[in-house]
Amino acid sequence: MKKNIISFICVLFCLVLFFSVAMSARAAEYDCTCSGGGLRTTTATCQVCDDYCTSGGYVAQSCSLKNTDSFSGSGGNATLPDPLNHITPEELIGKIINAILGIVGSLALVMFVYGGFMWMLSAGNKERVQRGKDILIWATVGLVVIFSAYALVRFVFQAFQG
Repeated sequence: MKKNIISFICVLFCLVLFFSVAMSARAAEYDCTCSGGGLRTTTATCQVCDDYCTSGGYVAQSCSLKNTDSFSGSGGNATLPDPLNHITPEELIGKIINAILGIVGSLALVMFVYGGFMWMLSAGNKERVQRGKDILIWATVGLVVIFSAYALVRFVFQAFQG
């Protein structure tokens, strides 16, 4: 039983990590400029840029990838899209921590409801009453430990930051 719970928590953590990173990365965007009217917009592709300009009676003058970092190599200049859109490591870690805290809060709510139902539906059975109380107590202890760890980490990061 404990192995199943630990496996579930590990899988849940991996899913949260994957989706928080995937949600922070956006699709590539292109700066589009139309000749004649000086129209500028942001589009998903250069083809959309061309369609946008021609629908207004203009011609696409330029279409360039936004959020890029350039570097010069032995073969000349190259431009690569920034997969994190200039997000700092601190911001990425903060998003991951916030996602995990949201899931932990939801799991705590589920445990509180489960413990409350266990206690209320025990029909006077002392073992089930005690089991429901234990679930409520340990869910509370778990929340206190998690939020205390969060407060400690936040305090340490703020102390080193400024």
